Amino acid sequence: MEVVVVTVSHGNKCFYCTLGHLVALQMTANRKGFMVEPIAIVDPETDSGIPGGRELIALAQSAVSISPDPAPVARVAAVLGEEAAVTAAEVASAFMMINRIVEATGQPALTKQSERMQPALERLGAMDFPHSGLTTTLDKPGTLKRVASRLKA
Repeated sequence: MEVVVVTVSHGNKCFYCTLGHLVALQMTANRKGFMVEPIAIVDPETDSGIPGGRELIALAQSAVSISPDPAPVARVAAVLGEEAAVTAAEVASAFMMINRIVEATGQPALTKQSERMQPALERLGAMDFPHSGLTTTLDKPGTLKRVASRLKA
């Protein structure tokens, strides 16, 4: 389901969730012993390396589109089963809300993860997101306070 979260978060331009779940996706793939290619999120010609990846990515992309299409849910059900389709749709829906909450608060990204995932984030175009330059408050004291003051204005 991490590929659904990364795709929805990328589509919503939520840098923090894209980064955090890109790390989780990579760690899960490493733990399970397979290679994952997250660029498939933005390049439909690339195989993600995830079973049912094309279908899951299509479902997540539909969730963030202006006119969501229910057809990708049926394709996920055909490839991965009905339970996986329902779960993927639930995860996509939940992250539609979560992304907006995280981005609205200006949640800072985690510096170590950001540095480690820099090449993947650049390939996804995720470094152009509104909050992509934020780091932890330890690195840039007052970041959250500055963001909060902008929200009040």
